Amino acid sequence: PGLRVSWRLVDRATFRLVSGTGRDALLALVAGRVAGQTGAVVVGVFLPAGELTAFVLATRLVEYAKTLLRTVTATLTPGVSGRDARGDAAGVRRLFLAATRGVLYLAVPLNLGLWFVGRAFLERWVGPDLADASFPAAAVLALTLAVPSVRIVAPLPG
Repeated sequence: PGLRVSWRLVDRATFRLVSGTGRDALLALVAGRVAGQTGAVVVGVFLPAGELTAFVLATRLVEYAKTLLRTVTATLTPGVSGRDARGDAAGVRRLFLAATRGVLYLAVPLNLGLWFVGRAFLERWVGPDLADASFPAAAVLALTLAVPSVRIVAPLPG
């Protein structure tokens, strides 16, 4: 009810801080997307098209697992914002620690699941021929699931 929008209420220093944080987040998202697509470009340059298909399928499967983890951790934003607004740095640290543990509790079983049932899943998803070609890449890419997933929880440097 008491919310007013007016240009005279805009503080330039706060605006710069917020826009800088948004710029950092945008750069991190673009870098993540470029890093994910770089593998397909490199494989496409050096290997035949059939190999590219197998690699892209494996990459897609691992990206689905990472997206699941990102979606779960997106719910932390209101909790972190509320604690930060109250100046509760200890609460923010506790939340990040608990969330990091939670992400690992999710990422490790996802990683193991990709190793142990990934081939069967791929066979049902794309057929046995592509599954045989895709699974080795999926198993290697799954190695990157648990450790970088912890970074999802941590804040961007400001």
